[in-house]
Amino acid sequence: MKQKLKRFTTTLESIAKAESDKDFVGIITHGNILTLFSSLYKDVDCYALYTTIKQPDVAIFDWNEKKFDVFFGEL
Repeated sequence: MKQKLKRFTTTLESIAKAESDKDFVGIITHGNILTLFSSLYKDVDCYALYTTIKQPDVAIFDWNEKKFDVFFGEL
């Protein structure tokens, strides 16, 4: 799972650089990767988060600040 998270994070970094002129970029992935990524920047229980993320659900992450402006279930 660590390798998948590393690939996902590396891909997000490249997207953030390539799309730096955009205000928002949408990312869609599986819930398990979302929860692992989220736990890097927010103190969450991955299993509890995984079971509460709705389909679809949205979070807004500020890549420059490395923080969530809006977390899952807050919209």
